[in-house]
Amino acid sequence: MSDLDGADEALIWNEFAEIRISLDFKGITPRLFLENLETGASTYLDPLELATIIDTPDELKFRWLNIGAYSNND
Repeated sequence: MSDLDGADEALIWNEFAEIRISLDFKGITPRLFLENLETGASTYLDPLELATIIDTPDELKFRWLNIGAYSNND
């Protein structure tokens, strides 16, 4: 089991996005499955990818958000 014992999935949202998060155990190791409920896009994140996101400085994460509808490049 995991630290999320008994939880199949979680929904998180704010005024900008709505995301469904679930645990996937079908691979070699457990990973997160993330789905954007507004666009239908989805991805898997393994522990290494999650550690990379956690260890990335906030300044760089802000640049990741500067894309698409949220870009200031008109």
